[in-house]
Amino acid sequence: MASTRNSETGSRRGPKKDELIKGILDSYHVTDDCCPPLAQQWGGHDLAKTDWLKKFAEEIADNNNRSLEAWNILKKKCDTSFIIELLYLMTIPGRCRAEESRDSDHVLAAEIEGILPKYGKLLEDIDSLIQDPRVSACMPYARPDLAKESQTLQDSKQRLEVLRDYYKRFGSYKRNQRDWYLLLLAAEVVEKTSKYHVGSLASLIDWARAAHGERTRQVTDEDALKKRIQRQMKFMDAKIFDGHLRFSLNVASTPEDPNDPIPF
Repeated sequence: MASTRNSETGSRRGPKKDELIKGILDSYHVTDDCCPPLAQQWGGHDLAKTDWLKKFAEEIADNNNRSLEAWNILKKKCDTSFIIELLYLMTIPGRCRAEESRDSDHVLAAEIEGILPKYGKLLEDIDSLIQDPRVSACMPYARPDLAKESQTLQDSKQRLEVLRDYYKRFGSYKRNQRDWYLLLLAAEVVEKTSKYHVGSLASLIDWARAAHGERTRQVTDEDALKKRIQRQMKFMDAKIFDGHLRFSLNVASTPEDPNDPIPF
């Protein structure tokens, strides 16, 4: 199936289309831009040997000149292998590694939540011990040590609360985990071309979905894509500085404001 975005499929492919397909297939190589490499996100098999990459190249070749321009714009300056891998992860059917990671984060946050009340009980027990009249004679000597242990427990409890909040945020089921791949895709494009080229990204996403065999005729909405990128940037506290995507050390601390302007 060819994407319905500016689609113009002929009954036969000409030599230029065959050359384009071969060029995409031959130029692809496994990237190592991410740590861990993106290949680990889909199980490590070679995309060059998959039907998906061939079909993706055919989707590009089967579209008319205007849509093909979307690929050529990025091809000139971007790492197209990196783009291909991100598109594969964004559109692969079933569960992806990012979604499995969300499940793990969700469970960890819940487990920490179950541990925290035990700290409260320990703190209450220490306080009760300090007030116990049966140990009043030695309490002038023992109180400083008990107070120190109580403070240590409080500090530990606070650190666990921060950890719980962190993993609870990343383990939320309200967020599309694949938007992480979308953010990396947008970052690659804006860093190399100085523009987001949202229309081109929308076309590429449609072609990638079609290569997976999706039968839907729905095309990616560009405005919705902009908002997804914006939300993920705010979630990761990411900013574009000097043409490069930078992340704050205080990840996920920035509150989201749906009324903020879209940076496009």
